Amino acid sequence: MEVTNKTNTVVEELEVAKKPFVMNKKTIADSLANTIMVRNTKEGYGEYFRLGGTVAKMTTSSTKNYMGFKKKKYEERNMN
Repeated sequence: MEVTNKTNTVVEELEVAKKPFVMNKKTIADSLANTIMVRNTKEGYGEYFRLGGTVAKMTTSSTKNYMGFKKKKYEERNMN
């Protein structure tokens, strides 16, 4: 995002760096696709999906980690 300061000089502003991301229902609902990084833990995924998160809103790396997490969980279930 570009903004103009008082001297009419174009300045690049990074809003993401200014505000920490707090995961709640509203921030997840307002997020664009492929923008949310989710912790690669059972609790992280549980909290994210409980708040209404979807795989479509996860970043590509979070989606790959989630796929590996589910695959490992499936394999562990079938081993017993």
